Formats: sequence, C-alpha cells, structure tokens
Amino acid sequence: MRHALVLMAVAVLMGSCGSDDPDPGLSESIIGVWLSETGKYITFSSDGSYEVGTEAGTANTEYGTWSVEGEILTKVTDPDSLFCEGIIGIYESEVLDDGERLESTVVEDECSVRVGDFAILTRHADS
Repeated sequence: MRHALVLMAVAVLMGSCGSDDPDPGLSESIIGVWLSETGKYITFSSDGSYEVGTEAGTANTEYGTWSVEGEILTKVTDPDSLFCEGIIGIYESEVLDDGERLESTVVEDECSVRVGDFAILTRHADS
C-alpha cells in the first residue's frame, strides 16, 4: 500500500512539472512582422525567408533567408537585394517581454546599414 502511495505522489508531481508551456525556441518565436527602432519593418516568414521594408509587407530595402541555431540568428541577404547584397549577418538574439521584443547583438556582419535595423525589434501589432 505504501509503495502505491509513493508511486501516485511521484506521478502527480511529474504531471505538474509539465504544466508550463514549453519554450517555442527562437526560430518559432521570431516568425511575424517586427518594427525596428530605425522605422523599418522586418518580416520573418516560416519558410525561412525575411524581408525588410519601409512599410509592412514590403521588401523594398533588403530580403533573403534566415536560420537559427540555438540563440544564433543568421541572415543571408539575396544577391539582388537593394542593401547588403549577398552578405551574411550573424547575431546572438533573444526574444523578451512575452514575445513582444527581439534583441540582437551583432556577432559578425559587414553590412553596417543592417546592424542598426536589427538591434532592437518590437512585434508589429498586426503580427
């Protein structure tokens, strides 16, 4: 009887440990439209593409692909992009404030124009 009670207590405790929502990870958390402090709209799509524009839903300044490994966000700009043509940008990134803020610190990026656009992003209301 005592053995059964111990097993039930362990089962209840283990069940309550899993009640918190799991962290979706950076690659899922950044999908959507963001607004930079420089006034640019950055869209990270679930297909691994990104675009930067002066209006939401436009890619009039930069576009390319993105990937995540741990906390490292890598952007590869398309060779036909207006800015940063073909340049790879590597950032250590973190989603904060319940998914409403994305902060990135440059690890390596030769495109100085892009560095300011990606430092601090706020989730766009329509995202």
